[in-house]
Amino acid sequence: MESGDSTPHDLISPPSDEHDKEEVTNPHDEMESFDWQGLETEYLNAMAKCKAEEDAHLQEFASLSQFFGVWAETISGHEQKRSHQRLKTQSALVMKKEEELEERRQHYVQVVEAFRMALSMLDR
Repeated sequence: MESGDSTPHDLISPPSDEHDKEEVTNPHDEMESFDWQGLETEYLNAMAKCKAEEDAHLQEFASLSQFFGVWAETISGHEQKRSHQRLKTQSALVMKKEEELEERRQHYVQVVEAFRMALSMLDR
């Protein structure tokens, strides 16, 4: 009887030429020593490159931060001048409206006083 797997055997196993490419090692042969000094040198070089890039980014950040500080000071001073001018304009407008209101009040007081005088003349 056949098993549930109907895949032919030659499709599952790797081609025979892949087996030929495997490196045969002799257990009696010593392993090649690893170049730890080279690895450390490569690591230090990579870290130095990263440090140089980081320093460049930090320098750029410091430069942009300084530029932003100057910009913020300039804008702040300019905005203070503008806000002071707005305050003066609004104050002048309010004072003008207060003067107009006072003139109206005095006019109404005079009108009411004139009516009182007219009524008092009629009562006599």
